[in-house]
Amino acid sequence: MSKEALERVHTPPHQVDGIPLACALQTARYLSGQNSLLRIVLWVGHGQDVKAMLAMVISPDVLEPLLRDGAAAYDGFHLELRTRKTTEEPCDAILLAVCIDYAELDSFLHFNAVCATILVPRSEEDLRMYLGKIPDSKAISWSDEVPEHENVSKRTEELSRRIAWYDERYLIIKSDFFGDKNGHTHAKHDGTGRCRYCGKSAPEVTFRSKSHAFPEQIGNKTLIDPAECDACNRHFGKMLDDDFAKWTQPWRTVLRVNGGSGVPTTRSRDQKIRIEATSATNLTLSVPAADERHAVDVNTKRLRILVDRPTYTPMGVFKCLVKMALSVMPEAYASECSHLKKWILETSHTFESYPYHPLNVLLQLIPGPMPNRLISCALLRRKNEASRTPYMMFVLQFANVLLQIALPMHEHDDALLNGETFEILPFPHLGEMKDFESQFGRSELRVLDMSGVERVRDESEPISLQYSQQIEPSGNLPT
Repeated sequence: MSKEALERVHTPPHQVDGIPLACALQTARYLSGQNSLLRIVLWVGHGQDVKAMLAMVISPDVLEPLLRDGAAAYDGFHLELRTRKTTEEPCDAILLAVCIDYAELDSFLHFNAVCATILVPRSEEDLRMYLGKIPDSKAISWSDEVPEHENVSKRTEELSRRIAWYDERYLIIKSDFFGDKNGHTHAKHDGTGRCRYCGKSAPEVTFRSKSHAFPEQIGNKTLIDPAECDACNRHFGKMLDDDFAKWTQPWRTVLRVNGGSGVPTTRSRDQKIRIEATSATNLTLSVPAADERHAVDVNTKRLRILVDRPTYTPMGVFKCLVKMALSVMPEAYASECSHLKKWILETSHTFESYPYHPLNVLLQLIPGPMPNRLISCALLRRKNEASRTPYMMFVLQFANVLLQIALPMHEHDDALLNGETFEILPFPHLGEMKDFESQFGRSELRVLDMSGVERVRDESEPISLQYSQQIEPSGNLPT
């Protein structure tokens, strides 16, 4: 259906069971995707029990930040909550009006050109008044029949186990996705004018640079941190981002991740192997035919190659992930992380600076096609203080690389630090759906100790690629 045909949509009147609202939210997600919009504005009428109403249709991990901050990530969209008369024109959003006084809604629509409006009316009377004014509004209907194939049936057993494990133990306190498209999104901050890391403000420090909350090298050209001062920005670039860039370079080259300077070209230390992205979809690998660092299986059309990694410091990589987590940390939890801010601002990497080890990174390499222009992240907080799981975790995915760490929170994780047993499951992802896994295979999982403070040299990353056809003569591998 065209955008014009879907400008006005309505459900039957609101019900206690939340079914009309649930259908309206599903429609809002559909319209947002169809119109390439990322915002859904949820406008709830005055006098409604917002928490009780939304609890019927929105999971606790989304509802908590939505009620607290007025906004939350919701299935890949940005959901905003408004409980007072909205004055901003949401021309780049889907407006979902729930139990709004009809006269108030009519006045708003008269003066604002909204891309699409979905109404969940308070009563049959409100619905009659609305249809009298907008007779061509499209009605949302639903069936009580259970679909033959639910999404649950499409999950592998391992994916279902991981989802259940996280649902039981963690709240998602922040989740987001962004990429390399034009337009900036600012990381939220307390509005005091102080740097979120060093705590200083102007004129003691300046804020002239465009500080990226996540490194630009992994494709972040969108999420900017206005609360990161220039001095901290320079420090992070030298002490954290550089190590992270070198450690991730083999993947960023092979997966054609477009960073600040484009897709990096990777060469072997002896300069005999060269991997270069010649376009957004093509990769050229130049390797001597007899070089033992590569192998081509013509039967499975699979290429395996050892890609040299530039010299890096492991603790710098781990600190870079911690810094990303801090840049999107909700203000309610920021005070718990003051020790982490001091740690990542240390001028050197030492064991003494943080004595709790190991600093593990869970790495999942997901086979098959994944968007290399999109970054997603999540911050998770433990639900149960008695649970033998880390207090807070951070998850980052770019292209086919998923990284996961437990934030070093010694005051909350004293039992874990005292050597007691605990459990962490790898974070669930779409690569574990049955159809995807049967076609492309299982993800590779590694647990990496990034506690080291010495420079790591002469390390290589094994890369496995599948190709459709060999078009180059012997000596140049297939693209």
